Amino acid sequence: MKFRILFSGIVFLSALSNIYGQWPVIYEDSINVVPDRVWEHYDKGYIFTGEKYLGWSYYGWINKTDINGEILWEKSYGNPSDRTKFSSSRITTDGGLIISGGSNKLSSSCIDPIIVKINACGEKEWCKIYSAQWCNSWAQDIEILPDGGYLALINRWNNSEED
Repeated sequence: MKFRILFSGIVFLSALSNIYGQWPVIYEDSINVVPDRVWEHYDKGYIFTGEKYLGWSYYGWINKTDINGEILWEKSYGNPSDRTKFSSSRITTDGGLIISGGSNKLSSSCIDPIIVKINACGEKEWCKIYSAQWCNSWAQDIEILPDGGYLALINRWNNSEED
């Protein structure tokens, strides 16, 4: 009887580890990373988007894992003189991502809305920075429309006053 209970417990724990894989995973270099979105990808892995800080600069950040949380690739977008932050993302029908956020690439003293399209491997397909009428405007969220287009929620587009 004791053997059956022990054997049943081992089978149960083995099945549980197969269901949940290796989670939870703690990433060593995560102290300077702020993830804003996480999505399950087509291969049952995960895509994390957000920003990564390096001193006073920050970069748009994307991390792709496998089903067990092992990092397959990690990308940072921007450079030390520009500040780029990703605030939202959606998985596109081709397995890539459409990402929204803000960047000061057009004007070093202001943030402008940015939308980036990447493929499933994290390679940039296109990028558009919109020159905002006023300072400190950003694309806060993005949605994919049924016709394949995109709808972005842009914060502070018309004026600099808080509503």
